[in-house]
Amino acid sequence: MNYNSTAAIILAAGSSSRMGGGRHKLLLPLHDRPVLAHVLDAVLASQARPIVLVLGHQAEQVRAQIASFATHSDLSIIENTDYLQGMSTSMHLGIQTLQTNGYTKSSDKEINSTLVLLGDQPLISAQHIDTLIATYRTTGKRIIAATYEGKRGNPILFDASLFPELLEVTGDEGGRSVLERLEYSQQLSETIRYTEALASVERSLALDDTCIAAWYAKGTYLAMLARYDEALAAFDHTLAMDDTYAPAWDGMAWALGILGRRDEALAAVNRALELDPDYFDALKRKKRLETL
Repeated sequence: MNYNSTAAIILAAGSSSRMGGGRHKLLLPLHDRPVLAHVLDAVLASQARPIVLVLGHQAEQVRAQIASFATHSDLSIIENTDYLQGMSTSMHLGIQTLQTNGYTKSSDKEINSTLVLLGDQPLISAQHIDTLIATYRTTGKRIIAATYEGKRGNPILFDASLFPELLEVTGDEGGRSVLERLEYSQQLSETIRYTEALASVERSLALDDTCIAAWYAKGTYLAMLARYDEALAAFDHTLAMDDTYAPAWDGMAWALGILGRRDEALAAVNRALELDPDYFDALKRKKRLETL
């Protein structure tokens, strides 16, 4: 049996031109260790495998400073001689290495996605990385990006289906244009939030599966993650426990409408309004459905 794996490409080839004085920002000390060493620690402690580290500027000096990592079985260290042509050349080389080598350390794993990380983010943690991977696996979205205070940032996870497009990127970027073309900027930040909320409500249901509100919440979070068939099942379970619970009928209408089952959606929203004629969300939903 083959198992899918999310790889990681660490971009560490830049010239550190803004540092001045010939210093390499990835070799600056942080807690008595180079910045890049902290990034490697986090990625190696995560689920990401295999890992490709792309060096360029002052490659030999960098190798010397991270020599203790060189023998790790899941880490490949390569050099980009064209690093002055921009970050995209390092990303290309990393993807090409994955495509050429596959998952050489374990024949039962296939790469279906990769994270693209920057070597100058020493505060990244294995938990951050694993959250992105888990979000990718549970939502099926082709791009998952980290966000901070509503702004998209790094690292970014790309599905393998996007590798050809990423190989067309030029200049000093690591896939930003691909992400923007797919218009994921708003929903990406929400994805992790709803994934965490779903995990929380499922933990609650594991302790007490008789809570109607929890089943309704599960359906809502599943729908927000575009898992509509699963959402319908959760709303249906809610109604099996209490068929007068108007929010669950409205939830059914929401999921059914998105799935193109208009008549069933209208029947569900009408039932919600029979139970609660002033239910604002149901009133809005009925108007939208009637225009379809």
